[in-house]
Amino acid sequence: MLPLSLLNAAQNKPMLVELKNGETFNGHLVNCDNFMNITLREVYQTNSDGDRFWKLKECYIRGSTIKYLRVPDTLLDQVKEEQNRAREANRARGGHTGPNRGGRGAPARGTGAVVVAVVVGPFAGAEDVVADSKKQPV
Repeated sequence: MLPLSLLNAAQNKPMLVELKNGETFNGHLVNCDNFMNITLREVYQTNSDGDRFWKLKECYIRGSTIKYLRVPDTLLDQVKEEQNRAREANRARGGHTGPNRGGRGAPARGTGAVVVAVVVGPFAGAEDVVADSKKQPV
């Protein structure tokens, strides 16, 4: 899940923002951009010592000063479900996801490889295979 897609889904939801200098902002997300600059409304700001508080109607926070964001857990689940639904809808339409899409009309590369067997642990007859592999060809 990409952070910006999560932030776009978090609009009008409450969130906590901590800055690199230790200040915290609690408010509702109004807007965000590709640089993670955000605008909050109904904000409670706390200084880095935690002993002074301010109530702000609205504030703008530069993305490069943000240490972390905290959003409601329900929002994470909601975004994951939406992304899964979109992925399934894309597959149903025949859309390609993944690295082997081809490009510029060329056929997809690497799609002909087939894995025949994968050995995870010892199996019956392992001694015979080892003994056969040590024999010299005739």
